[in-house]
Amino acid sequence: SHRHDRRATLEPQLRRAMVAGILPELEIEYVNRYPQNRTLVPTWWDERPSYYGATEEHKAILQDLYQRCAERAFILEDDAMLLETFFTQADAFYHEVASARPNWQGMFLGGRDINGKDHVSGQVWRNKGCLGSHAYVVSRPGIQSLYDQVCRGDQVIDWAYKTVMEHIPEFYSPSSYYVGTAEGWSDGSGCHAQKS
Repeated sequence: SHRHDRRATLEPQLRRAMVAGILPELEIEYVNRYPQNRTLVPTWWDERPSYYGATEEHKAILQDLYQRCAERAFILEDDAMLLETFFTQADAFYHEVASARPNWQGMFLGGRDINGKDHVSGQVWRNKGCLGSHAYVVSRPGIQSLYDQVCRGDQVIDWAYKTVMEHIPEFYSPSSYYVGTAEGWSDGSGCHAQKS
């Protein structure tokens, strides 16, 4: 991301999660292959040009993870904000999904519910479709499922992911999300975004 102001807010939260053992001690990678105002957008694209860049960025991230033979990854957009519940509940949620649902494809930790959720067990809910690509964990099979839908090319990233969740039951979330979005200027919408 080119937004150093957002990095300065998010990175200490990630370091805190690493120190607490919630996240592994890995190098944080930042990508910005499709910067606003320098991304060639197809003339048929009906949404904001920045949404095209975001969609292509997530598609490139999934491709990169596949090429690296990644088994799982935690993907955050630069406006993600880890809520206090992330530090107190996310680790237990992850382990519950990984042990009770070994065929899981994704865990969406932030979003806005559209189709609701079905309770599975404990703190695990099947996500039937949310909008929110700003905070998710993806497994290798999930990389393929999400990539398949994004490559259709006709949906903004959040709507493409919602479509996948509508058809594939191995996407999970907690009852209340652990990651919100930070307040501030949004490159995507071109306005000041409120904290969620």
